[in-house]
Amino acid sequence: RIRRLFHVITDLLIACFCGFLALQGFKYTILKGSTIITGINLPQGYLYISQTIGGVIMILFVIEHIISEMKVSDDKIEEG
Repeated sequence: RIRRLFHVITDLLIACFCGFLALQGFKYTILKGSTIITGINLPQGYLYISQTIGGVIMILFVIEHIISEMKVSDDKIEEG
């Protein structure tokens, strides 16, 4: 029971960090979105949008992990 609690707390901390990454990536995308990278003539926003998308995907993965952890723990409680 305590172990499951620590797993959930750890996952929530990871989700908070990923949310921070996504938020900062979004801010940089807005701030630097129109600045052109000289060598390849692409907006810098393309570099930072990947950070935002990656953060959101990691948050979704953590949410899925929490849900599956709860299901496994509930199944073990019902069996035992």
